[in-house]
Amino acid sequence: MKNGKIHYAWIILIVTFLSVLIAAVTNTMSGVMMIPFEKEFGWSRASISGAFAVCITLVGFSGPFIAGLYQKFNVRSVLLIGMGALLVAVLLTTIMTQIWHLFII
Repeated sequence: MKNGKIHYAWIILIVTFLSVLIAAVTNTMSGVMMIPFEKEFGWSRASISGAFAVCITLVGFSGPFIAGLYQKFNVRSVLLIGMGALLVAVLLTTIMTQIWHLFII
C-alpha cells in the first residue's frame, strides 16, 4: 500500500479468486441441488447427474480452448464473457421446467 492506495494487482487477485470460486461452486453444486430438483420437478437422479456430468465434461475439455482464447484476446475480456455466460446460465435455471433445459443450461 503506497499513499493509502491499494495496488491494482491486489484487486486483480481478489476478482480472479472470486471468479474462480463462483465458477467452481456453480459447476460442482450437483450434490446440493440433486434432492431439490428431484422433489420440485420429479426428475430422476440419473437424469440430473447426467446433466451435471455433461457440464463437468465440457468444462474439462474446454480448458485448452480457453487457454487459446487467453492468448488471442486479453484475459479480462475472456473472463468477463465467461462470467457473463455463467450468470445467464444461473438466471436461466430459475425458469427451467424440463430436464432438457438443465442439459442445455
